[in-house]
Amino acid sequence: MGTCKKGDAAMRTDRVVSEVLGEEHALTPSDLYNAELKTNLFGGYSKNQVDLLLERAADVLETLIKRNKQLKQQVDEQQAEIQKFHDMEESLRSALVSSQKMSENITASARFQADALVEEARLAKAQAVFQMEQLPVKLREEIARLIEARQRVR
Repeated sequence: MGTCKKGDAAMRTDRVVSEVLGEEHALTPSDLYNAELKTNLFGGYSKNQVDLLLERAADVLETLIKRNKQLKQQVDEQQAEIQKFHDMEESLRSALVSSQKMSENITASARFQADALVEEARLAKAQAVFQMEQLPVKLREEIARLIEARQRVR
């Protein structure tokens, strides 16, 4: 056969094929483009050489097909793994949002309860002061004296 018309492209492809398949599958596009096949007396190519070349080409093609299937399977597995992680991420985001809302609700409830307790204490104090003012003067003095005595004992 003649020389390769696509020389540079074929050389790059040759390198890629040998990198993917390794040297044991040493049939490259350049080998096919530049195959020197003997001709027989009747002007045809040697059947043995053509058969060998076709066998090598078939072996390489079979290896490439197997490798392609393996790579596709790896891609599918990795995409499934990525999807699993995306689903997990979405679940975690949802759980985070739920816990933030719950935290806000608990905080608001605690504030409300604290405000209610403060108001209750204020009202209790006001009521105690009012009741204290209603007591006779002598009784108020006695209560004040008892409170003072209790503080000294402590």
